[in-house]
Amino acid sequence: MMNQRGRVCQRNFRPFVAALSLAMALTGQTFGQTVVPSDREGLLKGLGMGLASYAEENGYPGPKHVLELKDELGLTQDQLKKTEALQKMVAISAAAKGQQIVQAEEELNELFEAGTINGKVLRSKLGQIGNLRADLQFIHTSGAPPHEASSHCGSNWTVQKVERA
Repeated sequence: MMNQRGRVCQRNFRPFVAALSLAMALTGQTFGQTVVPSDREGLLKGLGMGLASYAEENGYPGPKHVLELKDELGLTQDQLKKTEALQKMVAISAAAKGQQIVQAEEELNELFEAGTINGKVLRSKLGQIGNLRADLQFIHTSGAPPHEASSHCGSNWTVQKVERA
């Protein structure tokens, strides 16, 4: 609906949106069943989902990709065992962190569904989700859980570039 200046008046849509929402609720219809979060499956499986692409594209592959290149890289048996162990640790850590992300995103969705969200809660929940996602990206990019890299290696922790044989 337009005002005299040709602009859409948002307040005129409020009764329409309220009526539509009520009609949909009474008939059991929804705007669509969305999977929350949209990357849920990959998070729960601990998949990389391109989170380490900065490192990988610049010669710092994660353990999964090192294993894929084991012959080309000429890994020794010892290197192979260590890389396999690291890959297992990354997969377990990533799946656990993914579960935390899914839980936090579901909680945020529930707050919206219940109509109990406010600016302060939204900012807090988004900060929590952002930190969890940063931890997940760190796991995939560094090949180490965030607590391990900081507590065991301190500020001297580094990643190693892989040069192909």
